[in-house]
Amino acid sequence: MGIRQALRVSAFTALFWSFSGLLLAAPAKHALLIGISDYTDSGLSSLPGAENDIQAVRQLLEQRLGFPKENIELLLNKDATHSAVVTALQELSARVQQDDLVYIHYSGYGSNMPDLNGDEASGLDKTWVTFGARSDRSTVLDSDEQNNVNLNGFDLLDDEIDHWLAPAYAKAAQLVFVTDTAHWGTVSRGDKAPQQRAAANDSRMHPLGMQSFEAADRSKAVFVSATQPEGSAYEYQPFHRSFGLFTWHWLQSLASATPDTNWRDLLQQTQMRIKTDAAWHQSPSISGNLNSAILNGELPAHSARFRVTGVTGDQISLDGGQLAGLTPGSTVTLANIDAGDSRIEITETDVFSAKGVLKSGHFSPGDALVLSERSYPQPVLRVFVSADKQADSDSHVIASIRDAAASVPGIQLDTDQRQADLVLYYSRIDEALGAQVRKQGIAANLTFSLPDTDPQGAPRLFFLNADETEAATGLTWNGSADNRVELEQLKARLGRIRDSYHLHSLAGSSSDDSSVDLNITHLHRDDGCTPAADQRCQEFAFGRFLVDDPRSAPDAEAKRYQTGDVLAFGVANRSTQARYVYLLSSSPDGDIKLIYPTPEMTEAENRIDAQTQLDQLPIAFQLDRSGTESIKMIASTEPIDRAFFEPTTHLADSESAAPNNALERLLAYNRDIGNGQKSIQLPVAQISWSTANIDLTVAASGDMAGVRSRGADTGAQPAYVRVRVFFGSNRNYDPHADEPGELFGNDRGTLRLGSLWVSIPANHEPGKLETPSLLSLMGEDPSEHVMLQSVDLLDKEAFVSQLGDAASQLPDRRMLLYIHGYNNSFEEAARRSAQIAYDLSVENVHYVPLLFTWPSGDSIIPTQYTRAWTNKEWAVSDLVQFLELAVLETGIDNVHVLAHSMGTNLFSSASLVMAGREQDADIRFGEVLLAAPDIDAETFYRLLLPRLQTLAERTTVYMASQDVALHVSKVVHSGYRRLGDSSDSPLILQGVDVVDVSELNTSDMGHAYYAAIRELLSDIGSTLRGITPDLRRLSSQETEQRLKYWSFQKAE
Repeated sequence: MGIRQALRVSAFTALFWSFSGLLLAAPAKHALLIGISDYTDSGLSSLPGAENDIQAVRQLLEQRLGFPKENIELLLNKDATHSAVVTALQELSARVQQDDLVYIHYSGYGSNMPDLNGDEASGLDKTWVTFGARSDRSTVLDSDEQNNVNLNGFDLLDDEIDHWLAPAYAKAAQLVFVTDTAHWGTVSRGDKAPQQRAAANDSRMHPLGMQSFEAADRSKAVFVSATQPEGSAYEYQPFHRSFGLFTWHWLQSLASATPDTNWRDLLQQTQMRIKTDAAWHQSPSISGNLNSAILNGELPAHSARFRVTGVTGDQISLDGGQLAGLTPGSTVTLANIDAGDSRIEITETDVFSAKGVLKSGHFSPGDALVLSERSYPQPVLRVFVSADKQADSDSHVIASIRDAAASVPGIQLDTDQRQADLVLYYSRIDEALGAQVRKQGIAANLTFSLPDTDPQGAPRLFFLNADETEAATGLTWNGSADNRVELEQLKARLGRIRDSYHLHSLAGSSSDDSSVDLNITHLHRDDGCTPAADQRCQEFAFGRFLVDDPRSAPDAEAKRYQTGDVLAFGVANRSTQARYVYLLSSSPDGDIKLIYPTPEMTEAENRIDAQTQLDQLPIAFQLDRSGTESIKMIASTEPIDRAFFEPTTHLADSESAAPNNALERLLAYNRDIGNGQKSIQLPVAQISWSTANIDLTVAASGDMAGVRSRGADTGAQPAYVRVRVFFGSNRNYDPHADEPGELFGNDRGTLRLGSLWVSIPANHEPGKLETPSLLSLMGEDPSEHVMLQSVDLLDKEAFVSQLGDAASQLPDRRMLLYIHGYNNSFEEAARRSAQIAYDLSVENVHYVPLLFTWPSGDSIIPTQYTRAWTNKEWAVSDLVQFLELAVLETGIDNVHVLAHSMGTNLFSSASLVMAGREQDADIRFGEVLLAAPDIDAETFYRLLLPRLQTLAERTTVYMASQDVALHVSKVVHSGYRRLGDSSDSPLILQGVDVVDVSELNTSDMGHAYYAAIRELLSDIGSTLRGITPDLRRLSSQETEQRLKYWSFQKAE
C-alpha cells in the first residue's frame, strides 16, 4: 500500500469513527419549566409553592438526571405570560433534534373554558392560567394594527399547547409532560384549608376557541398529571416551605429512580408516597407511553451516597437533603469502612442540601458519606378545631371539644388547618341537604365541601382531612351544656384515629424500596349468579360471589366496593432477600386489625422467599363497614412480633413484646406516647422494610338486583337503582350494535318506540351524570355511574299498553316528557332523561319518564349545528305522532314537558301543528318548562306562544345572561336574540313565568344548567307540582318597564 493510499485509508477511518461517534452519542436533553406563583393581576390567590416546584425540578434535572444547565429554560411569574409560553414552546420544538429527550413541567392554576371547536368529549378545553390572564384589562380584546388579538388576557388552551409541541412530539425519542395543576376543585369551609390549584371556569369565548387544530402524533409522549381529571391538586408545606403536594413526592421518586424504572412504576411510587405522607386525598394520573423507561434509560445509576461540600470548623455541609430522606438528628459516616469512627450528626436540611455538626473523626470536601442512623421524630396527630360562624352560640361546646382533644395523649392542637392531620369541624347542618354538595356561582368546576349550614339545624361534629374530605364518621351532638357523653366518645374515637394515623404514616426504611408487590382480588357478593351461566361466579361456604381478576394495589383502589364483599390477596417478592409480610386493616373509625398472618401461622409460614410469587395468601377478608377501609402492607427482612401491631397491647407488660430489631423499636416508640423522647435513632443496615397503603371506598350493600322505586323501604341501601324510561326516536337504527347506547345513531331514521333501563348509583349527586374518567382504566360500574343498561323495542300496541300501566301505578299518573337539544347522542339523552326524573322524584312525587330523541348532531362545530337545525324541522311530524300515542291513546292527561335548547324549538313547532288540528284537540299538557330555549325571541312571542298556551296549563321559561351557546346561536342567526338569553335584560312574556337563573348558572358553557344545579332542580320540581313563583324561593324583580319576572338570590 502506497503512502497516499494509506493516508486516504487513515483519513477515511478517522472520518468513519468520528461519524460513528456522532451516531452513538447520547441524545440531548431539553427542559422547559413553567411556574406561576403570582396571580395578583388575575384576581386569584397566590400559589407560593409553584415557583419552589420549578426551582427544585431544575436542580434535580441538573444534579440527578444529567440535563445541561444551558438546555433548561425557566419561565417564572411575569415571564410566563400567554405569549411568552407560546414562544417558549415554539423555540423548544425548533431546538429539539431527532431522538432527543424532552421534559416539560408546569406548576400553577388550571381551569376550563368552553370547547368551541368540538374536539373535546367533555365539552371543555382544559387550560393553564398564565401570568396576567383574566386581569381587568383582559375584558376587551386589544389588537394591533395587523388585527392580531392580544391573547395575554386569556388562558392557554390545551389545543394550543399540543399545536406548538407537534414538531417536538414528532422528533423526540421521549417527551415527558408533567402538570402540577387541577381543573376542578372544592370550596372549603375553613379559611385556612390547603390551597388548591384549580381556578374557576372562564365562561368567556376564547379568541382561538373556534379554531381547529390538527391532531399531533403523541405516541412517544408521557403525560403525568398531579390529579385525576376531576380531582384536586394542593399546595403542601413540608419543613414549613410551600411546594406542590404532587411535585414534592414526584421529585423524591425521580431522585431514587434507576435506569430500568418506567414511568408507570414511578407514578405508583409517587402515589404511595403521597398516601403515606399527606393528610388529604390526591391521586395523580398518567397516560401515553407509560411503560417506557424513564428518559429511555438515559440517567445515571442511583447512588445512596452523599458528598461533603464544605467544612468550617465542626460545621459540615452535604449535598444530600430532604429529597434524599435526611432528617435532623440522623447520622452519616464515611463510606470507607476502614475510616474508623467518623460521624456527622445532621442539624439542618434543605431540599437538596444539609448541614451537620462533627461528632468524631475528620472530614474533607469531596468525602463520600453514607447514612448510618436515621432519626425518626415521634409522630403526633395534629388536630385543628373549627366551627361555622353561625355557631357562635355554641362557643362553650367548641371550647369543650378543643379541651377534650388536647387531653388525649399523642394529640397536638394546631392553629393552621393546612398543617393539620385531622380537622374537627362543628356545624349545624341542613338535614334536607344531607351530605350533598352544590355548585358555586359561575364556577362550574368548584363545589362546596360541606352541607349548607342551618342555625336551627342538628349539631354535628365532622371528622375531616385538611382538605375537608371525610376522614371518619361524624358524631351527632346534643348541643346542650352537658356534653360529657359526647366528649368521652370523642376522646375514645381520637385515640383510635391516632393509632390508625401512626400506622398509616409508617414509611419504609428506604425511600426507594418497593420490592414487594401486593395484588387484590375482589369477590363481589351475588347470590343470584349461577356458575353454569357465568364463569366468574363461584360458590363458597359463605355465599356466591363474582370473582374479578387480581389487580395491582393502585388499580384496586379505583374500584368501588360494598359491605359483604370479600378480598383475597397475593404477594410477589421481587427482592434478593426473603421477606415477612404483614397485612393490617384500619376501619373508618380507626379500628386496627392484623389480618395476615393469621394467629395459627408460624414465622416460617409467613416467610416469602426471594424472587417468589404467591398468587393467593391463605386468608379472605370481608368488608363489613361502609366508608374508607385502609389496608397497610409491611414487608420486612426480619420477623416482627405481632404484639406490636395490636392496638390494646401494653408493651411494657410483656416480655415477648421487648423490641428485638429496629422496626420493632420504631413501632414500640410510636406507641409509647408521652415518654418525652422527641425522636429515636435507628441503624440503617440492621433491617430493611417496605410499606404500602391501599385505601378502598366501601358503600353500603343492598338489593343487588337494584330494581326498586326511589324511596321504597327496602332496608339496607342498594348499590344502585334502575329507572325505566319510555321513548320514541327517529334516529337511524342499527340492529347489529354491540352496546345499547349504539342502537340509535345520529342520522335520520323512522319513528321507533320502546323502553330502556338506566341505573343510578345509590350515592348519586343530584344534577350529576356520573361517568367514568376518560383516563380511567376501569369501565362503567352501576354502583358508581349513571349507565344505560338495556333497550327494548316495542310495537305501538305494546308501547301504549305498558306506558299506560306504568303511569297507572302512580296515584296521579304523572308523566314527564323530556326533549333534548343540540348535540346529544341517544345514550346521553337516555341517561339525562332518567337522571332528571330520578332527581325530581322527591316528597312521594314520582314521574314516568318519557323521552323523545332525535338526530341532533354529534359535535358543536358550525356545520353540525346547521344540520341539527334542519333535522329539528324534519322531526316535527314524528314528535306529533309520538305525542298522540303517549297522550291521546293512553288517555293520560297529566303530562308535563321539559324541553331544552333546540329541543324547545322542536316542541314549540309541534305545538303549533297540534293546536291547529281537530284530531289533536284533546291533547293537553300540565306544566311546560322551556330551559335555555334556542328560539328566535320575537318569533316565539308572535307565533309560537299563542298556540302553545292553548295546550299548556302554564309555561315557564328559564333563561341566563352568561349562556355562551346562545350567544353563539345569536351570531349564527344573524344577530337575532334567542329567547333564553337574558344578557340584555330578561324578555318578559305575558302569561309566562320568566325565571332568570344567572346567579346560579354554573354549567360548562352556561347552557346545561337546567339539570345540573341542585337549587334549580328543586325549583323545577316545585313548578311541576303546581307551586307558583311567589311561593318558591325566588326573588321578584322588575324591568325598567315595570314588568315582573323572577330570579334566584345571588350565591354567597
